[in-house]
Amino acid sequence: MPAAPQSPTHLRLICVSFYSAAALSAFPAAQNIPHSAEAISVAQYTAAFLVAEARRSNHTFTDEDLQTAIIWNYSPAFSGKDGASSFDQSYFFDYDSGS
Repeated sequence: MPAAPQSPTHLRLICVSFYSAAALSAFPAAQNIPHSAEAISVAQYTAAFLVAEARRSNHTFTDEDLQTAIIWNYSPAFSGKDGASSFDQSYFFDYDSGS
């Protein structure tokens, strides 16, 4: 018997803030980003894991829904410590629980 489709309240959700290329390409002295072979391997492994998890999803958008939901419709708020990092941005969304 095929598995029943998951309802939106039972979807697996992984939220991360991850710059996988930092170990490969970011060299700001103030951030002390490691560039060792191990750091590069960990970054690549983590990126591959996240991509593999995303590929497990059967979720798709209609073109209209995509244009409404796409992140570029929202403005990030700078949340870096004392303005020291150009990478620290946050998106804030109003949550409507429907109740």
